[in-house]
Amino acid sequence: MFNVSIAGRLTKDAEYKKAGAYDLAAFTIAVSHGRDRTSFVDCQVWGKRWELVVDAYKKGCLTRKKRIS
Repeated sequence: MFNVSIAGRLTKDAEYKKAGAYDLAAFTIAVSHGRDRTSFVDCQVWGKRWELVVDAYKKGCLTRKKRIS
């Protein structure tokens, strides 16, 4: 099992995208590693949850994502 947890702030509002027959929301999370280093993680939410994400995730919003695969 692979578990990833990311906590940070959104760099811009989540946006709706269409990939073929599928709907998704795309956004980027900025993760701080102390004072001098920041990582930017691109994220996507597929399926029916995209509507919630586009409505709720705005620039600067503090968020945490967890992925298990």
